[in-house]
Amino acid sequence: MSLIVIVDDRLTNRSVFSRLAASIEADVVVRAFGDPREALEWLENNPPSLVITDYRMPHFDGAEFIRRFRQIPGAEDIPAIVITVYEERLFRLRALEAGATDFLNSPVDHYEFVTRARNLLKLQKHQVLLAERAAQLARLVQQEGQAQNARERNLRDACERLGQVIDNLPTLVSAVRADGTILLVNEQQTQFAGLPAEDVVDKPAAVLFGAERALRHSCLDANVFDTGMPLPDFDEQVLDKAGTQRFLRTRKTPLKDRDGRVAGVLTSSVEKVSRDAAVQHAAIQQEAIQQEAISCAARQLRAIASNAGANFADGKILREQIHGLIARGRRGESMFALHLVDLGLTGVRASSSSPYAEGELRAVARKLAGRVRGEDALARLDGAEIVVLQSNVTRPEQAADFAQRIMSAVREPKNRRAGDASQELAFGVALHPRDGSDFEELLRHARARASGKFA
Repeated sequence: MSLIVIVDDRLTNRSVFSRLAASIEADVVVRAFGDPREALEWLENNPPSLVITDYRMPHFDGAEFIRRFRQIPGAEDIPAIVITVYEERLFRLRALEAGATDFLNSPVDHYEFVTRARNLLKLQKHQVLLAERAAQLARLVQQEGQAQNARERNLRDACERLGQVIDNLPTLVSAVRADGTILLVNEQQTQFAGLPAEDVVDKPAAVLFGAERALRHSCLDANVFDTGMPLPDFDEQVLDKAGTQRFLRTRKTPLKDRDGRVAGVLTSSVEKVSRDAAVQHAAIQQEAIQQEAISCAARQLRAIASNAGANFADGKILREQIHGLIARGRRGESMFALHLVDLGLTGVRASSSSPYAEGELRAVARKLAGRVRGEDALARLDGAEIVVLQSNVTRPEQAADFAQRIMSAVREPKNRRAGDASQELAFGVALHPRDGSDFEELLRHARARASGKFA
């Protein structure tokens, strides 16, 4: 039996939405409230299957209602639809940040109302079933048998039953370890990717998802590993094995061992039936997901650069971050600048394994750590070249001022041992999109401009 709660201060809307909700499936129970405060008080002792709320209400709006509802124990994963006449992104982003799952525009289309509510109820049931089976498996693992053979047999049978349940779910299921390798996949996921399970399990996530999608997911997975908490559902637009664009609703949940430590992250995705609904909702979240991936890459690069005892990044993460910034630039957002610092080392001193080169690079990293902002990045390229990525540039003068600060920082004198050779430093700057539309072109421009030598 499904329980649907409707919150709307207008009596006519409550009556219409209650009739529509009751027609979704058999044995549906509908409760309607005109006051969001009364609804929250009732929901504390009555967990629903789905919540549908208006945005504009007395006392507090729909975003605040969702935020307070998510604070009720057990309500973190219950789907919630917000009905609003607001088209501005700000209002929808507020509702998303509060924990909204989906949206409906007012006046509400009756067919769209029933379709979205039915899809969310179906998704909730599948996720509850998966959680129940996982909990059942965990209990079986912890049970003590009288004999080792009996314990192994029970565990094997439970795993087989759980595997059958997961394989038969109309859900794409996979799990990754902390090192980014695939822990398990179900049959639906392997069919979607067009790869057998033996070619995926124990392999990097990029084998299953592709490099770009795997990078986005790795940042989200890192959040689950760090917090031990599930992430809110989000929408994705992906290509299947036939190259067809598909629209997925995805959830990430921690897999914990008996000591409560997160041993893996479970990713489950359900295909959305309505393309229009998927596009409408995914357009709002896509930028937030991409920005999180870019921010995650920036944090990784900054952590590497600020650690004086560690090596620089190999440039791969930097390239991914620049790829994201270029994509944003095509939508008319801010420029960015690429600053090249060549330490002027030659021969053996310039090799990546040279102790002298490593010492010089670490010294430069310490000097630049205080100048690089949280949204910027620092990485090492081939030999003794360092690249500083300056994001959110609104005019060329900002890049020039930043370049002067970098040169001043790098040229600061340091104590040298007797016999150390002096080095010449070269600096070059390339500005996107003026000097290039991809990483390699920007790097060529920066190297070409690194002609001024400073002792």
